[in-house]
Amino acid sequence: MIQATYDATTLISASAVKSEFTAFYNQPTAPHKVLKQNFKIVAKVTNIAFVGDLAQVRFTKQTLPTAGQSADPIPPQKMIATIAFKFGAEVA
Repeated sequence: MIQATYDATTLISASAVKSEFTAFYNQPTAPHKVLKQNFKIVAKVTNIAFVGDLAQVRFTKQTLPTAGQSADPIPPQKMIATIAFKFGAEVA
């Protein structure tokens, strides 16, 4: 799943975004290198609000062990992402 997302993002992104994205995933502290097969990240979208050409996405993010419940579960984090977009028939 990570590889497919990585490939799609590098294929459709502008060169500046592609460079930043690949640098993030190639570093030693990249999430897939730190979490490996021991943990998974679960994100749940709670709200999407459109403000002009921006979308504000509120979501929770939780790190869960893949082998079942942990004695000390990590509580979910409430997060917000602001995403710029352009809707139209032309591809930039």
